[in-house]
Amino acid sequence: MKTFLPLIGLFFGLALVSCKKNVVSADGQLTGELAVLEEEVMRVHDDVMPKLSDINELLGQLRTIRENIQPTPEGSLVLPDGFASAFDNLKLAEHNMWEWMKAYTDKRNTLNSEDEFRAFFVEQKQSVSKVSTDIYSALEEANQWLAAYSPNVE
Repeated sequence: MKTFLPLIGLFFGLALVSCKKNVVSADGQLTGELAVLEEEVMRVHDDVMPKLSDINELLGQLRTIRENIQPTPEGSLVLPDGFASAFDNLKLAEHNMWEWMKAYTDKRNTLNSEDEFRAFFVEQKQSVSKVSTDIYSALEEANQWLAAYSPNVE
């Protein structure tokens, strides 16, 4: 009887392990619902990632404007109203995208179970959606500021 109980325990343990869903395929890809969840996250990422080049273009335009502003007689630089907000929000949106991508990769590489992956992808879809919203808002603000900007030409 003493040897019988450990064998029953081993049998049930193996049965539980064999019933567990395999979340990763032989080629290292997620399977089933997890693959769909990750695709949803990546769809948002892939939509907004190209906007980083728009951010860089706008930052370049804003830097040119800043470089061409003449200092006051006291030597200080007075930026036009709204400039700092447009510039800072572009920089922050870009930074947050890079930070999100790094955090996503770092965390994803530590996940093992189906539950961990599921919770992670739900959280990441919210996070990357926020990053996307911030990027589009920053782009809109900068474009509107540039459209309205008219330097004081003396």
